[in-house]
This record gives sequence, structure tokens and C-alpha cells, in this order.
Amino acid sequence: MAFDYSILYNNIMLDIFRNNTKLIIWLIVGSFCLWGVGSGVMSGTSGGNAAGKVFNKKVSNQEFNRYLKIVQIFGGSDIEEFTQTQLESQAWKQIALAMKADQLGFKVSNEEVGTQIMSKMSEQGAFDQNFYERWVKNVFKENPRSFEEMMRQMIATEKMMAANVSTTTISDLELQERYKKAYPNSNDEDYDKVKSGYRMATEEILQLESRGNFINEILEEAQIESFIEKERIAEEEMESKMKLQTPGSRLSTYVPKPDTLSKEETSEPK
Repeated sequence: MAFDYSILYNNIMLDIFRNNTKLIIWLIVGSFCLWGVGSGVMSGTSGGNAAGKVFNKKVSNQEFNRYLKIVQIFGGSDIEEFTQTQLESQAWKQIALAMKADQLGFKVSNEEVGTQIMSKMSEQGAFDQNFYERWVKNVFKENPRSFEEMMRQMIATEKMMAANVSTTTISDLELQERYKKAYPNSNDEDYDKVKSGYRMATEEILQLESRGNFINEILEEAQIESFIEKERIAEEEMESKMKLQTPGSRLSTYVPKPDTLSKEETSEPK
């Protein structure tokens, strides 16, 4: 019976993605979040007190909450398992990427924004203006103008990523070495059967790694400072101290040693 190479190919693809699960999940979440970053890049604290700093510029609570909402809406099904701290962390990352795209001068025309919205909001191949306006109002809970400006920054961010993360290619020799290292018991015939698909999957993983490294460089440069997180930590520390200082907790934790009791307290009743 002939060997079914499709099974081998499928197993290889599963191995590649299984070994890079954390990287892929992180970048997928980031990609969902990037779908809506930016409503004009922040340059001050209009609309409320500062929520934190990114690139040494204050970010208002209003602007931060807008990004947080984007993360919650476009974060995918896994976003429901995120803690509040993780959601906030994702929001800060998107703010940093949006601000970096603005610093590098990436611009987006009205036509590009319109094309992107039409492609995202089309029903059965045709753009439905009523559906679009209802969605913005009921789901995004913003007016169309605000949403369109956020889309503009999303496109600018993706332009930045495309310009700084080049397509990854791998030589035949390196590809074969990777394959033999991953599957030492395979032979040349096995490799030839899956070479094309293995190359595609490997180069995609390398591309994701390159994208992740570029994002990490931006986040390091941004020096994100979350006032919200600092306040949360301070509140938790205060609550912890208050619990230790309550009369009930002192009584429950203090047990006098026998030698500290008076003779009258330790003497037996007559």
C-alpha cells in the first residue's frame, strides 16, 4: 500500500504551529487589536485625567478607554479569558504602535479609509450604509467620524508594519537542515513530498517572529507607564495593610505565650 504523504504533511504543519503556539496567539491577538487602533494620535490629556504615558506623552483616560474598548470588541473569542490587567496591557500596546506610526509619518487618505470600511462592512458583496451606521452606534458606540479616524490609524499602523517587516525567505539548504532536525527519522523522499508546504509554513513562522521582534522594539522604546496599574497596586497594598490593622485580625492572630500570663490567670480555682 502506498504511503499517504498527506498525513505526514498535516502532521508536520501541526508540529510547526504547535511549537510556535504562544507566538502565534500573541500576534493574532495583536492583529485583532490593530484592526481599530487610533483616533488621532494622542498629544495631550484632553477629555479627562491622564491614564498613563507612552513615549513620554500623557494619554487621557478617555483615549485609553477607547483603545480598551477596541481590544474588547476585536480581540477574538479568547479575549473573554483575559483578566482586566491583560486587557489593559493590550490597549497600551496598541497605543504605542499607533503613536510610532504617526512619528514615522505614515499617512492614510480618505479613499483608503473608505475602501477599508467598505471591505469590512460589506454584506453579500455590497456595502450597506444603514448596516454600517447601526454597527458603529450599537457595537462600537461611537459616531461614524470617530470610527473612521480610528480606521485611519489602523491602516497607518499596518503600513508601518509592512514597511519594516520584510518578507522572509529561507534557502533550500537551511530549510532541509531545519526539517532533518525536526524529523531525524525521515528520509529524502519524505522531505521532497512535503518540501513546498514545509517551506511555506516555516517562512510564515519566521515572518511572525520578525513582526513580533519589531513590535517588541517599539514597546521597549515607548516606555509605557500606566498610572492605572500603579493606582491598582497602591489600592491593593492599602487594603492589605488595612486587613492587618483591623482589631479582629489582631485578636485572631495573637496568641499569648503561657509565660506572659499572670499567676492569677494560670492558677487553678480554689
